[in-house]
Amino acid sequence: FTTTQYSCVVSEEYSHHDFYITVFLANLAGEGVYPMYDISAPESLPSVSYTNKNYVYLQLASNEAHTLYQVASDYSLTSLVEVTDVDINELTFFYHPVSEQKLTTRYIALPSRIDAN
Repeated sequence: FTTTQYSCVVSEEYSHHDFYITVFLANLAGEGVYPMYDISAPESLPSVSYTNKNYVYLQLASNEAHTLYQVASDYSLTSLVEVTDVDINELTFFYHPVSEQKLTTRYIALPSRIDAN
């Protein structure tokens, strides 16, 4: 048996999520202005039991390590993940799934040199 297909698809059912993203600007005294992102919970439920995870990709402004934070309603920050391999010419991948969120969540990515505590 010879085939050029690399997988078997039993049906044409696929799962996807739609997210709403709102961007705000945060002015950090002495550091500059950085975008904050409100990412909604998925708008649609998966149509099948397995769904791909969705992660955060951001275009960053400096070639230095960045930390992704979750921003609370009182603007306190919780560190989620740090990325050290940053190229301003590419989108930077943060290994933090947003597909399992139940509520809209606010995020900000800051250079790791900034003491956000």
